[in-house]
Amino acid sequence: MVQGRERYLYTDTWTADKVGKTNYVTEKLPKNTYIKNLHLYLSGSLTTTSTAPTRHEDSPMSLLRLISLKGAGSGFFDVTFARWFYRLYYFYGLPLERLNIGVTASTLYEFYAHGIIPMGLTKYAQGVLPPVFDDLCLGIQWGTFSDLYTANAPTAWTTTPSVQVYVEEDDVGPAPNTVPLIKTWEKEEDVTSAGDKDLDFPKGNVILDAMMYVLDNSVRSDALCTKFSVKSRNPNEDFAEAFEWMKWQAKDKQRYGIENPLLEADGSTHNRRTVKGFAMVDFTSIGGLAMVVGGKAREAVSFKGTFGSPTGTARIGMLVRELLPARG
Repeated sequence: MVQGRERYLYTDTWTADKVGKTNYVTEKLPKNTYIKNLHLYLSGSLTTTSTAPTRHEDSPMSLLRLISLKGAGSGFFDVTFARWFYRLYYFYGLPLERLNIGVTASTLYEFYAHGIIPMGLTKYAQGVLPPVFDDLCLGIQWGTFSDLYTANAPTAWTTTPSVQVYVEEDDVGPAPNTVPLIKTWEKEEDVTSAGDKDLDFPKGNVILDAMMYVLDNSVRSDALCTKFSVKSRNPNEDFAEAFEWMKWQAKDKQRYGIENPLLEADGSTHNRRTVKGFAMVDFTSIGGLAMVVGGKAREAVSFKGTFGSPTGTARIGMLVRELLPARG
């Protein structure tokens, strides 16, 4: 494959009518080249109010609520920008960039983040999206001031936020009908009380891995889920015994070589095991977990967590990567 090139596609600028709605763009995405990566460059600025605000822990990436890539009836990417940003950095080691917004009252702050939508991070997808999708489109869903600050948020921009979109592409690559595709998406459910909670993995295809996350009162938590396992409803299948959440994170550090995590949003604290509130279930070492075996659907496989009492609105979720069949 020839050396990839990076090319500017378009800029999506924040407007109030885009908040909470996914704005899809089709005409600017390449249709005749192999796509390696899409780069998103988020930037803007604001002036804080006379009362010091409280910063969202995932700021400024949290200003983009959803990034979606789809074509020919398939959704290849459907995730929150912040969680994908953390996943790329912590579990794949990609050097991403973030400039935190400050929290001093009556102060002008710029913010910036650079994230990547990769078309394939493993040997399975050969690192590209083949040129077989005439209706390929990218969607961005904006948040608003409360997505950057959870208390005492400003109500006006100094510089209106925008996202510049660039593409890395190649003219040549493998035959499109030989390239398996990666689908990445999120699933989450509420946790309303103490006890056990299940979250089923998707049926069909092959599960490569899943980043599990826990939120308690809208803040990532290492305490709410005391232990979890990965089990099948088939009593003869048991994929991961119940293990303490923090010990699972310690295993992640060994597996992924996490040495120097990014600082949390307050600028001073961090978690030396891995980033707060995340743990990984990884099947790539066995080629992925096939959800269809011998022509029959596998019994439902679930993430099973044991939870304490939430302090407010609590959720468990998973950021899943599936291996889809090649198509041409």
